[in-house]
Amino acid sequence: MSAGLVLGMSAGLTAPALAQAKIQIGCTATSDCASAMVAVDEGIFRKHGLNVEMTPIAINSNIPAAILSNSIQVGGPTSTVFLQAVDGGLDLVAIAGASVMNPTSNTAIAAFVRNGITIKDPKDFIGKKVGAPGLNAFLHVLFVKWLVEKGVDPKSVNFVEVTFPTMADIIKSGGVDAVLTAEPFVTRMSNAGLGSVGARYGAELGRTDPIIFYAASRDWAEKNVATVKKFR
Repeated sequence: MSAGLVLGMSAGLTAPALAQAKIQIGCTATSDCASAMVAVDEGIFRKHGLNVEMTPIAINSNIPAAILSNSIQVGGPTSTVFLQAVDGGLDLVAIAGASVMNPTSNTAIAAFVRNGITIKDPKDFIGKKVGAPGLNAFLHVLFVKWLVEKGVDPKSVNFVEVTFPTMADIIKSGGVDAVLTAEPFVTRMSNAGLGSVGARYGAELGRTDPIIFYAASRDWAEKNVATVKKFR
């Protein structure tokens, strides 16, 4: 076999391999990253020459660090996590939209309260231990905003981090008095008889802010302009 043919074959193999460099997308266990999940399952990314894999991230506020460490190339941080990360000096950029608040998504957001705890109005959260899927993440910041609007000092509530997948177990064990969550976790915990909805604070706020968008490091985005275009 001639050297020219070998080089030709190598070039032919290298180009697709480079085009198929794997992209890890990190998201928490919510439906906000459904667009990427569907694109992976239905082969939409593959059709555009991208080799993409979803990577579960337990707490949303860990996503910026995962991006900068290159554990993932693209992440789905909530808008609050993204803005705080950038304000703190992390060089991240948003590359595509994912989800925004609307009447349907707002109704899906709730403070779910375990059995034995009675919540009739916002002040009943004072002194309670409330699990949030990431301190300063979207659901936590929204709840703090709701408390402030209702005249309750957020510092009077004891917030702890609880991942979405473990919420049912920690509610059942009594580890927290309530969790800040959304569908389908609200329905699952209700059907399991673990408690009830204490507040539909998302619906009460009625906002239209971005919830999650896809972000990357500025360095990666600038070096992979064509990939970002295909991702979109």
